[in-house]
Amino acid sequence: MKKKKAEPAEAPPYRDFQPGQIWRIGEMNLAVTMVGKLLVHYRQYKTQSRGSGVSLCSKTDFERFLVKGKATLVESKP
Repeated sequence: MKKKKAEPAEAPPYRDFQPGQIWRIGEMNLAVTMVGKLLVHYRQYKTQSRGSGVSLCSKTDFERFLVKGKATLVESKP
């Protein structure tokens, strides 16, 4: 007897990173500037001022950070 393949679950919204996305965690915003194969470049700034440098981390670490902080997607540019 053949086993049925499990249907792939829908990807959570945290997985599909696109440049131009802005995520909000409390009073802090994270703006995704560039997405590579394994890494995400993002800017972290308070809601009032926007003068920080670019940070870099892996996609899985960035996803964990968003889930842990209960982030919400504020803006997504095509």
